[in-house]
Amino acid sequence: MTISVVIVRGVLSELRDRDIDPDEVLCAIGLPRERVADIRKYVTLDEAERLVRYATTRTNDPGLGLAVGAHAPGAMLQVVGHLLLAHRTIREAFTALHRYSALLTDAASFRLVERGEHALFICEA
Repeated sequence: MTISVVIVRGVLSELRDRDIDPDEVLCAIGLPRERVADIRKYVTLDEAERLVRYATTRTNDPGLGLAVGAHAPGAMLQVVGHLLLAHRTIREAFTALHRYSALLTDAASFRLVERGEHALFICEA
């Protein structure tokens, strides 16, 4: 299972904004910088999990993923991000994410479940 390095780069960007050196992080988790430099590359699920565990511990922020998403530029997810931003509604964007998420990861699936006035966005790994 793999995850696009654009997501890894988003986490590293958030850490940089918190004055944590991305090279220190990559070294600590054993991920060569060269692998992260090319946006066409992927990391293994194990490597991504090591990054998230290390980053969460280093920042002492269990909500780090929310901060990454809140601070991420629209271009972080490359073409998928632009596609999602082009939709008029969140429902349409979720539908597009469900369809194109394989460009970002094969380690998770996404779906939108609507029940009356409520909707659940479900991510399953």
